[in-house]
Amino acid sequence: MLPESFKDKRVTIMGLGLFGGGVAVAEYLASQKAQIVITDLRSAAQLADSIQQLHDRNIDATWFLGSHPDDAFDNSEIIVVNPAVRPGNKYVERCRSQGKLITSEIEIFVQNNPALTVAVTGSNGKSTTCQLIHDLLQANVDDPRQIWLGGNIGRSLLPDLASIQQSDIVVLELSSFQLHQLQGCRFRPEVAVVTGLTPNHLDWHPDIAHYVSSKQVISAGQQMNNAIVVPNDLADWPIRGRCLRFGLEDGGEDGVYIEDGSLVVRIDGGETAERLTVSPAFRGDHNLRNLAAAVASVQLALDRSPVLHPALQHFRGLPHRMQIVCRSNGRTFIDDSSSTTPESTIAALRSIPSQCILMAGGGDKGVSLGSLGREIAQHANRVVTMGTTAASLASAVLSESTSDAAAIVIQATDFKNAFEHAVELSQPGDIVLLSPGCSSHGWFSDFRERGHSFARLANEWHDTQEENT
Repeated sequence: MLPESFKDKRVTIMGLGLFGGGVAVAEYLASQKAQIVITDLRSAAQLADSIQQLHDRNIDATWFLGSHPDDAFDNSEIIVVNPAVRPGNKYVERCRSQGKLITSEIEIFVQNNPALTVAVTGSNGKSTTCQLIHDLLQANVDDPRQIWLGGNIGRSLLPDLASIQQSDIVVLELSSFQLHQLQGCRFRPEVAVVTGLTPNHLDWHPDIAHYVSSKQVISAGQQMNNAIVVPNDLADWPIRGRCLRFGLEDGGEDGVYIEDGSLVVRIDGGETAERLTVSPAFRGDHNLRNLAAAVASVQLALDRSPVLHPALQHFRGLPHRMQIVCRSNGRTFIDDSSSTTPESTIAALRSIPSQCILMAGGGDKGVSLGSLGREIAQHANRVVTMGTTAASLASAVLSESTSDAAAIVIQATDFKNAFEHAVELSQPGDIVLLSPGCSSHGWFSDFRERGHSFARLANEWHDTQEENT
């Protein structure tokens, strides 16, 4: 159990990181008057932005950068572990054997959060579903009740704990890494949401069973008075309490389904149907599934049917998710850098016309690329492969190509080279699509940096075309 207060506790933050979680923990611990130690394998130069944020907040800490020396842990009572740290890490296990309390940024938050929680996980669609839930809730509740959005979507809510009230609602995106860290802490969200489940992150999880069990932490602690939203094609998920299904086909159970442009809501046997009017951001069946999951979640959180407009009409989608970043010389450049699984790239390919030059590949997450290769061969006969998976993905595409429609496959040496090849393969009327289906590791720190690089290259190419006309 976490202490009631961290005052005067010596706490080591293992992994300051680049994305705000470590900074948020340090800020929270400082507000609690803890004695803070920070250790990270990265150098001060690599962590410059995070370090500057702590300096700007006048947060005092003892630093150990570039390694994890014994001195970073020996005198600490509590270790706050970054979610990127893999299970079985030798430093964590040594601290555990010494009786130190092992915790995480997300555990500190959920153990102190007073508000109703809608927790969202899944292999694909988590962030979009979270944003939709947040927007629908905001459109359906009155002040002073507030809706908070955070977690894996990119923002820690720890700095906001003092402002979150019991009457508020927290929408929390949770990765399998974060959920693994919540094992054993009696996490029990009022509403749990599972967008879907396919193999993922097998470079971090020892096997698929470990990945699935980590995901199931989101509902393992629930009781009969809690609720869960699950896809109608996910039959074997353990369920306690109330359940709403969702999907693009009516499974006959209580839930939310989208069929032929209508939203069907079935609650306790009663059924309503509403014609949908949505923004262009809902391109593709996968986004309609996300919408159905979001509506079901809001129904459970509010215990009533939500008003959908104008939230859905104004929804613009999230950055790096099928985002048009540039139109130039007849080409449309689309950034789908957040697609880090084969399934998400398959969904992207199915949502656009066939005149597509695809940039795909990246870091190896240990999952099969066979299905992605088949889909690319069918929907994008011109592809540039990238990263450590470049060769295996190219092989998967070529093995699925037919003799009368052989795919053009080029393996790139770096990201700029990949972009240049994609443009060379394109013609007016084509879409140049960055939808990697793999992680960004190796070439970039995360999918955001990868997406920003794509947008920059596209706009630079546009400027060059303008200069030449």
